[in-house]
Amino acid sequence: MFDSLQRFFGAAFYQKPQEYTVVLGAKLTNRRAAPISAQLCLPIPVASGYQEIISAPAFSHAPIEKTEAKFGNRYALWPIELPARKSDIRRMTVTVKVHPVRYREREFARREAYRTMSVASIWLNADNYIEPQHPEIQKLAAKFQEPAIGVYDLIQKLNQYVGRTLKYGRPISGLYPTRAALASPQVDCGGFATFLTSLLRAVGIPARIALGFWAGYPNQKENMHAWLEAQLPSGQWLPIDPATETLREARRTRKYAALGFFGSDHVLFSYGAGMTIETGGQHYEIDILQNPIVFPETVRASIKLEKIFSATRR
Repeated sequence: MFDSLQRFFGAAFYQKPQEYTVVLGAKLTNRRAAPISAQLCLPIPVASGYQEIISAPAFSHAPIEKTEAKFGNRYALWPIELPARKSDIRRMTVTVKVHPVRYREREFARREAYRTMSVASIWLNADNYIEPQHPEIQKLAAKFQEPAIGVYDLIQKLNQYVGRTLKYGRPISGLYPTRAALASPQVDCGGFATFLTSLLRAVGIPARIALGFWAGYPNQKENMHAWLEAQLPSGQWLPIDPATETLREARRTRKYAALGFFGSDHVLFSYGAGMTIETGGQHYEIDILQNPIVFPETVRASIKLEKIFSATRR
């Protein structure tokens, strides 16, 4: 009841624009009795329709800044020499402003409206994580496609179906592919996001995975989060958080999400899944760009990586 009153009177912080000082970094500790050479990669937050980059990132040590080619995500790289049994820290600080999204005007255009707009094929095609051509996804897509249904209403039906079908649990550090979400008894927020993204692409609605962290909750231990965005015929990207919406309806979280409302308690770091990172002349395939990553993979077992993250309201 108290949470409902907060939202009604506008007291919940995520209903208003928020500025956050965001810190992301890592402490690396060499477990070996010999030196190790490694590379550390950190994602850099991206601007979006609901997130502004207020100040350029400030780094504890000057990195090499790069942009991956597939989705245009940015990242910082450091070559690091770790002496035996020693530690080193790299850290990025950036200020972002996040706006809540309220979508009140329903988009009743049919899917045919996409034919008149430019849509990047990358937000419609299949990849290793988003699988609109999966037989089960195709079967479900055919079930929900009604000739007269508007785009927004179709998104709503698919979102509700995902919430009724999936069970939340078994969080992982990577991303559940759609086939795993279909087969697993429980999935985390990433599984909800890949499942709904695949359904949307299967019915011809452009959609993309969004990755970042919860912000504004100082006592929260785990703050990784994944959601998605669907593009409407107007060109607007509509953020959707099906996992939080499902948890809220089950009274398992005090956070709030609903189709048509997206709170300012999300900090966006990257889009998409399955990309290539270039470091030190080598190319590495990764699933998502969200947490600190050590390269090459051969030294990861010898390095203890402790993530540093905070998102403090200003």
